Amino acid sequence: MENRLNDKQQCLDYLGDNEELSPAQICKKSSQSIETKLQTLRLRHCCERTVGSALHNAAYADVLHGGPGCTGRLTELLETDALAARITCEFTEVLIRYDCGQPYSIIHHCEDCKMPPESTEQRYDFPFCSKN
Repeated sequence: MENRLNDKQQCLDYLGDNEELSPAQICKKSSQSIETKLQTLRLRHCCERTVGSALHNAAYADVLHGGPGCTGRLTELLETDALAARITCEFTEVLIRYDCGQPYSIIHHCEDCKMPPESTEQRYDFPFCSKN
């Protein structure tokens, strides 16, 4: 289940999306197969990151060795991604309560909080927030 290309869109595979992409199944594979998965799988909420890019060096090494250490690290990563999604949605709910037409600060405005830190051109839109 590697990345597939459609006529107009690219479909990404996400860690934990199905049984084959679950931490338990990935960690049963060879080191090379695990490394390939780390480079191609994405995180559901932080989808701009591959799984491998979200792991620090020690965690990456644990995952490549497979077994329980691998499963534990990938499960922690899934939990952290879910936490990021929840915090983002909660922040959005708070931001929605403010009248952004009012000047709260001379320097900052509501739109500043809606921008990702690495880009001033792309704005976050959170229609996917749900209570799970």
